[in-house]
Amino acid sequence: MLHYQHLDRSRGGPRRSFLIDAGAQFRGYAADITRTYSTDDAGFGALVGAMDVVQQKLCAAIRGGTDYRDVHLLAHRLIAGLLRDAGVIDCEPETAVASGLSSVFFPHGIGHLLGLQVHDVAGLARDASGAEIRAQRAIPTCGSPARSSPVSW
Repeated sequence: MLHYQHLDRSRGGPRRSFLIDAGAQFRGYAADITRTYSTDDAGFGALVGAMDVVQQKLCAAIRGGTDYRDVHLLAHRLIAGLLRDAGVIDCEPETAVASGLSSVFFPHGIGHLLGLQVHDVAGLARDASGAEIRAQRAIPTCGSPARSSPVSW
């Protein structure tokens, strides 16, 4: 099913992009997917294409034992670099992450997971024994800049 939509709103002019935000549930499990397409290869289309490259870099970074928080921070750094390269922001990726600027453009986490909960659950993570995994470093979220941490950018 499509969700987070407003069917009663329309905008005049040509349509330049198409956003799909859809989810499904089956026997207690859920899945969620978001995809964006552009009608041209320049401008916004180039930005969507560059984001696809970022997504593939993130997928390549996944290895057994990799901490979700490390991948989340990598996503912020890569997205901030993409935004800088596109001229949307004018600071270094590390500065954009540390100040919380990257969170303005990426207010959620890396997930749209498959399982009992489809949205990010890193704040509720537990280890194999069931013990809570406390945040060892700040994970940027919209409106809360990252605190200093031992993570090397």
